[in-house]
Amino acid sequence: MDSNQQELLRRAVGEKLTACVTFASATKPRQCNLRFLKLSPDPAPGIWAQPMDEKRSEMDFPISNGADVEISYTHGHQRWRFHTRILKRDKHFWLTDAVCMEALLLKWPAALEDGERRAHVRYPISDDGRVLAQLVRSSQWAPNSDREVRVKLWNLSRGGAGFVTPLNTTLMALPPGEPFNVIITHDGRRIEIPAKLVSNRIPSGNTLKFGVQFNGESNAWPTGADEGLKELLSALARREELRNKARLAAKAS
Repeated sequence: MDSNQQELLRRAVGEKLTACVTFASATKPRQCNLRFLKLSPDPAPGIWAQPMDEKRSEMDFPISNGADVEISYTHGHQRWRFHTRILKRDKHFWLTDAVCMEALLLKWPAALEDGERRAHVRYPISDDGRVLAQLVRSSQWAPNSDREVRVKLWNLSRGGAGFVTPLNTTLMALPPGEPFNVIITHDGRRIEIPAKLVSNRIPSGNTLKFGVQFNGESNAWPTGADEGLKELLSALARREELRNKARLAAKAS
């Protein structure tokens, strides 16, 4: 981590910001909130943080097993994230001479990443019905009744896709990395791509918006999938270009 990133993270800890922690290696992965407390310079740099969830017992397993976690937080208008490990749990951590609480010691991360950065351009998908998608869980442990997830394709890129679906408690409980097959239909062509769950969140009270990342090298995808995706993305790029030209013309008139 360079000096600028270190300073940014120190400021976040100093301001005791609230963050979201994702337990990626737990038996029952879940997300919860924590609050940065203070830096810990001894024996190695680290961050003390206070878990904010009421259901503390659900975190016992990942905490006691030194879970690898992802931390994300917002500082000003910028979203940041980093990967770390829980080194220690102190149920009687003295923040000051008068304030005692439960706290977790997080290993100082190797890097601070832009939480909003995308490796690929994402194209929005319109509601005209020309591009449709199915999402099928590919894990051998997925029950048949829950294999197909009813979704609407929200956006698409070279590296993954975003979806919207009615609030689904089963989907909410799935861990990052859960395998899926994404099946996209466009102009009579069927494209099937292996993927994995990378995020989930609730944008409103009854819908769930989440993303998947396409797996591995495209030469390992089913025959024709890479070519089909490239053609579809080219068509979406042309459509966005026409829309942008129309917007500029409307502003100029």
